[in-house]
Amino acid sequence: MLYNVLRFDSPFEFGWHYQLNGDYRPTTAQQFSLHYLWFNFRFYFLEPMRWSGHFPFLQAVPLLPLPSGYNGVGDRYAGILINYPLAWLALAAPLAWRDRSVEVASVLRWFVAALFLLFVICALTICLFVTAGSHYELDFLPALLLLVIIGIFGLERALVATPLWRRIARLGWCLLLAYSVVFNLLTSVEARTEANCLLGNSLLAQGRVDEAIIQYQRALALWPESADALGGLGSALFQKGQMDEAIIQFQKALEIKPDFAGVHNNLGYCFLRIRRFDEAIVQYQEALALQPNSADAYEHLGDALFRKGNMNEAIVQYQKALEIKPGVAETHNNLGYCFLRTGRLDEAVAQYREAIELQPRFVLAYNNLGNAFRQKGMPSEAIACYQKAIELQPQFIPAQRNLAWMLATCPEPSVRNGDKAIALAEQANQFSEGKDPLILRTLAAAYAEAGRFPEAVLTAKQALALAVTQSNTGLTNELQREIGLYQTNSPCRSVND
Repeated sequence: MLYNVLRFDSPFEFGWHYQLNGDYRPTTAQQFSLHYLWFNFRFYFLEPMRWSGHFPFLQAVPLLPLPSGYNGVGDRYAGILINYPLAWLALAAPLAWRDRSVEVASVLRWFVAALFLLFVICALTICLFVTAGSHYELDFLPALLLLVIIGIFGLERALVATPLWRRIARLGWCLLLAYSVVFNLLTSVEARTEANCLLGNSLLAQGRVDEAIIQYQRALALWPESADALGGLGSALFQKGQMDEAIIQFQKALEIKPDFAGVHNNLGYCFLRIRRFDEAIVQYQEALALQPNSADAYEHLGDALFRKGNMNEAIVQYQKALEIKPGVAETHNNLGYCFLRTGRLDEAVAQYREAIELQPRFVLAYNNLGNAFRQKGMPSEAIACYQKAIELQPQFIPAQRNLAWMLATCPEPSVRNGDKAIALAEQANQFSEGKDPLILRTLAAAYAEAGRFPEAVLTAKQALALAVTQSNTGLTNELQREIGLYQTNSPCRSVND
């Protein structure tokens, strides 16, 4: 308590209100309460561990319901009286002053009493706390272990006159010690593995992927069946673009821990990236079955359904994501795109505007809002959106292409401007290194609007060659029609393309 006063100016402040770690920031719950006493006592002293057939051979028993307002527990290797049976030898501490002189016995009694009191005070304080974890045991374990040592020496001394029983007792406490040491070593494997995984996660978040992979591999060297390490390694391989290897690691993690919702989600994202949409959908559905309130899983399921072309189903998933986690600009944008694809233009406009309100520099949302206005036959509003997107990001090719297309092909003469369309399309073509058939198509239309029909024909034919190479049948047909127009010195006109 004096230490607390010197640190925090209060004997009852243990640093709880000064923590910066997001996982352990103080809640509004009461910091100390008798309400937590029985739960914490069971956790620290009576919580058993199950032995399993897989290394490191330990499995935590599910906890009973937490007390109301409780902040949860950390690692589960507590249960001192069950998992470390050597602790029971503290009960033999009174043997230390047996058959001693009055003076020596008195000193030993006071010393043991002081140790016991220290142990009780520290253990009671921790048992009244709003959260639990084996790292808090350091507050009371030193006193308890010193009592254990005194108990062992007292037992040895009490049996000195009976060598056989002394040997039996010695064998007994040695076995208890061996069991406790082995148990501690096995728990340290998982603790070390967890530390490697946490470091790997931190490195991965900083973009230091190769260093993260080293940490995950170290964790797996200690514990080859660590689902956390396999999942982390999969995430790192995913960031390196090694999709097949990432999928293998995620699948291994799920074989060990089928209810690992985060890995189901990540595996789904891998499948989504390599266009295996049905498998992605299955993984996202598994994640949602395990975590029904995961807005991210609904969002990702919507992405997979959208990419598969199931717009109406995707809309449902995006709406569920927003119900759980409102105010996410990207989700509003994705929902707007689904509405746009299904012809629900007013709803699309509303979603894009919501996305922009939430994220005023959301370039993609401005571009998509322009597309919605163009399909609604509102060219002035569409142009304003494209211009805003380009203002925010001058090298944003989709907005450059869309604006150039409108300036080149809009039926309203007051909107068209061939020279500006050419400037925009040439800049976009430069950024894309002449490899985008849509941009070349736009540049050809701009040349035609400016009356430069030979260049329009040549550019449209370049776009056609690329479209054929990419097996883009729809674009191929459009370009063939437009080349016919340019060859007769006719510009291209488009209502809402």
